[in-house]
Amino acid sequence: MTARRYDREQGHGRRETLATRVLTVAGLDLDLPHVVQAARILRYRVDTASGKCTRETVYAITDLASAEATCSRSGSS
Repeated sequence: MTARRYDREQGHGRRETLATRVLTVAGLDLDLPHVVQAARILRYRVDTASGKCTRETVYAITDLASAEATCSRSGSS
């Protein structure tokens, strides 16, 4: 199962777009025996004053199922 989400925000002198993709990887015979989900977060930022664009990619894995892996569980706010 794959889930995708796009979020756009503006503030603090920048525009930001987050593209999140989460994939259930349990049962794929990976070398990581406890991993259940993998996520990729692409973060695009544009500084509104200078026009400078930056791009950052973050990868994450978890042993939590999709029903358990919430923002509050990960410690994010």
